[in-house]
Amino acid sequence: MEEWRQDKFQLWWNGEDGPYDDKYERVPWTPEEILPVVREVAIQCNTAALCTVCAASGFPRSRTVSPRHYISPDFTSVSVATRANTRKIAEIQACDKVSLFWKDESGKGGWILAMGRGAVELDPDGEKAKVKLTVERLEVQDYNKNIMGNGLDNWKCCILEREDGKWVKRQ
Repeated sequence: MEEWRQDKFQLWWNGEDGPYDDKYERVPWTPEEILPVVREVAIQCNTAALCTVCAASGFPRSRTVSPRHYISPDFTSVSVATRANTRKIAEIQACDKVSLFWKDESGKGGWILAMGRGAVELDPDGEKAKVKLTVERLEVQDYNKNIMGNGLDNWKCCILEREDGKWVKRQ
């Protein structure tokens, strides 16, 4: 027996089955459902903006990087290859707070913001390096899959944070 009801977020449920959007398509709702979708979107974007803080001026600085397949399956870490003598390396060594921003231009579009702590791993050759971001917070607005903060509210992003070793949905 179907018992469809709409919740306070404008999403539909059939008993415990849900949530569904207004076209009755399943909406990823829990961190376990959201993370694989978000990871796939980030991979398909090919590039992201890596943001660091310039120690000299205090201003944020962004540049395009290509993390693609270097995103862990649980989205807890993202790696970026670079040269050892770049500004991004110096800036991360001075201030480890970094973010990566992906913009999805497919369909209705969306974006992903990963924030966390950056670490630098230098290769023994002294020329190459790897930036590894340990992700502490994800903010997501995916209009294609309806991953948003409060159901179908286009003005609020979905927020996931790491707590006690697992992802927790905050919004």
